[in-house]
Amino acid sequence: MEAVILRALAKQPAERFPSVEAFAAALKQAAARLQSLDLSQAISASDAVAYRHHGALYEQQGDVEQAPADFNEALRLDSAYAVAYVSRADLGVKQGSFERALADYTEAIRLDSSLAVAYTNRGLAQLLPGQV
Repeated sequence: MEAVILRALAKQPAERFPSVEAFAAALKQAAARLQSLDLSQAISASDAVAYRHHGALYEQQGDVEQAPADFNEALRLDSAYAVAYVSRADLGVKQGSFERALADYTEAIRLDSSLAVAYTNRGLAQLLPGQV
């Protein structure tokens, strides 16, 4: 949803929607995806992947309370879900929780040593002010 709004507000006209109708259609699609994800979560409440995706949607919308709750639930359901650790770590970096984020990136790497994004984001987090 946020991506649709940001595109509509883009500085460069070429990056915006070509018409109000196109903007409305994109909003409708984003709302349908969110509703679909809510439905899939209700159907499979024990699915860690659904909780991680749901958390990512909340994060994208700026809901900093529900996003970590869903990431935590994903990890409660599947403590070996490396991608959920990366998602929670990414949010932690945005919130300034660097120690927790670094621990989550490290755990993701321990669980899946082929997960390049965990290495990259951990390295970038270590370069942030106060982390060097």
